[in-house]
Amino acid sequence: MTDLGRNARIDPITLSIVWSKLMSIVEEMGGTLRRTAYSPAPQGCSTARGA
Repeated sequence: MTDLGRNARIDPITLSIVWSKLMSIVEEMGGTLRRTAYSPAPQGCSTARGA
């Protein structure tokens, strides 16, 4: 087993790969958030209407 404590070293290539994957996930989440922010779906699902 590898000790992954505070003093663990990550080689620059692995760090670069992980960083770029995380950034692409964040960018995809941001795009999804922007698209759903203007979606009419939440407005049509109002439960506050009188019956």
